[in-house]
Amino acid sequence: MTYENEKGFSVSVQKKRRKLFDILKVKRAHEIIISPHKKAFKGQNVNNFRGSKFRGISKNGNSWQILLMVNRKKKYLGTLHNEEMAAKFYDKVAI
Repeated sequence: MTYENEKGFSVSVQKKRRKLFDILKVKRAHEIIISPHKKAFKGQNVNNFRGSKFRGISKNGNSWQILLMVNRKKKYLGTLHNEEMAAKFYDKVAI
């Protein structure tokens, strides 16, 4: 049995990938349904959620914080008062 593209994954992730691959091998295309799940967050209720629907953006007080990952380190880019504007700024810097 050959499993492709496993370089860089931990042993536990490799095992999970292999298990999923083996399950998907025996399923027919119409039997496989992949559906999105709700974003998990820590906290008692929805009001504590500080995330965004955009990558690299999170709520910080009354403004939206922009963070970019560079070489496995977070780089703080600043804050904006509008979530969409923060996302556009992130896109310009990230690309």
